Amino acid sequence: MTWETVIGLETHVELATRTKIFCACTTEFGGAPNTHCCPVCTGMPGALPVPNRQAVHYAALVGLATNCAINRRSIFARKNYFYPDLPSGYQISQFDLPICEHGYLDIEVDGASKRIGITRSQMARGITIATQGYTLGEYREGDQFMPILLKDENIGSYNLTNLQALPIFNPSGKVFSIEQATDGFRFDFRPGVIKRFNRQRVMKAQCDPGRGVNTMQLFAALRDSVDRAVVLPEGYSMKVFGEQESQQESNEALAEYMPLTLVLILIVLLLLLRNYREPVVILLMIPLIFIGVVLGLAVTGKVFNFFSLLGLLGLVGMNIKNAVVLVEQIGVLRAAGKDPYEALTSATRSRIVPVAMASGTTILGMLPLLFDSMFGAMAATIMGGLLVATLLTVCVLPVVYALFYNIRKP
Repeated sequence: MTWETVIGLETHVELATRTKIFCACTTEFGGAPNTHCCPVCTGMPGALPVPNRQAVHYAALVGLATNCAINRRSIFARKNYFYPDLPSGYQISQFDLPICEHGYLDIEVDGASKRIGITRSQMARGITIATQGYTLGEYREGDQFMPILLKDENIGSYNLTNLQALPIFNPSGKVFSIEQATDGFRFDFRPGVIKRFNRQRVMKAQCDPGRGVNTMQLFAALRDSVDRAVVLPEGYSMKVFGEQESQQESNEALAEYMPLTLVLILIVLLLLLRNYREPVVILLMIPLIFIGVVLGLAVTGKVFNFFSLLGLLGLVGMNIKNAVVLVEQIGVLRAAGKDPYEALTSATRSRIVPVAMASGTTILGMLPLLFDSMFGAMAATIMGGLLVATLLTVCVLPVVYALFYNIRKP
């Protein structure tokens, strides 16, 4: 692919006046902050901009040098934009009646002098009329909108071979062909829109996974293929956008506050149970739920993604809730005077059915999401993790509790 650099220039001319164009503030540089401004400069309500006489004189001289017509009456228009650092600010420009208009410069083309006076906008409008039609308005019928188009009566006869003969009108009403107004025609491929990211040119390639295709596996395969097949020239870089970028940002945001979340959970457990042993016993059960998470993802063929992480966070809360129910019941029975070993076994037996039923209903509730391409991994994480967490609550937690409190069978 051959690239041609096309540079469009917007010329800003600073007139050599001692004061600004619409107020009496000086144009000199190097002053202290906020010393070369006034209510007019900052766009204060009620401030009236007054044109600089010398600036108008200089503008007229430029107009005469470019064969412009100098209007005896000129209009300045205010254009309001939102400036974050100056919300009250606005632009002052000319459109309907400028100081100078209809200027021209004769150019030499193939040894002959040529004066056309056709602007880019007029050329673009003429090509649009002759190809796809120029939109004049919209016709509405019910909730349907249909464009009202201005089309050339010979629109069906124009093609790439005779488009050079397309007539274009200049502001004075004279007709020229596009061939007369341009330096040539090139029909090679060129991008219609130049996209930029952070003010740098960018080329994007996008694809969407098919239904049922694992997004993480697809991304890994595509990234590996691109890294092996594409050699980046010097000065070029590659960046991943879309779901992968959003997932990375979300994971970083969750990881930033994860330590604070764990500290708050520990504080709540300390306030609820009023000792440090039982909260530690409950928190020691959390790492073991990864056994169920890995098992659930492996059986269903899912991968651990952002939605799985959300399911894991919810799973931690469910596991803590089941553990608190059992530990609280053990404490109630011990406070009632029962032997520690008997209280431990009785509480475990009495809580098997409630904990199992609560976990079972949640697992069944996740079943419809298991086959969803987006939330399937989250459902597999919760179902596998909750199944193992239930077994941990009724089997492993009483053992850890007995070890912490040195409870033995009498």
